[in-house]
Amino acid sequence: MSHEELCRQLFAGLQDNEPAITRAVCAEQMTAQQNGGPPMTLSELLAFNDAVHRVVPDFHYEGAVCHPLANGFVEEHKVLGTLPDGSPLAFQACIVGMVEAGQIVALREYVDSFAARGLLKALQA
Repeated sequence: MSHEELCRQLFAGLQDNEPAITRAVCAEQMTAQQNGGPPMTLSELLAFNDAVHRVVPDFHYEGAVCHPLANGFVEEHKVLGTLPDGSPLAFQACIVGMVEAGQIVALREYVDSFAARGLLKALQA
């Protein structure tokens, strides 16, 4: 599978909250970081994604642009949905993915934390 296809499958699994799709393209020892924070395991990432879907049932991505690299990919997309208080969720994300032996082994996500503050607040409630 190409790096671009791995990227597409990863974000399809996350958007649709389908852990099996996400697990199929990720190495079990994969780590993920958001804005340089502490690393999350694959299981922690999936639990976080499930929590996001519980507070934003219409969570989805738009405008995805994937840039395949020799050892991974960079994807830019808009994160959208409706927060529990009815306000819109909308922010840009940039994700760097590293691939080894045909599986995603690391993700580094960068988002505007000010724009994502409504989501963070909803997750803490």
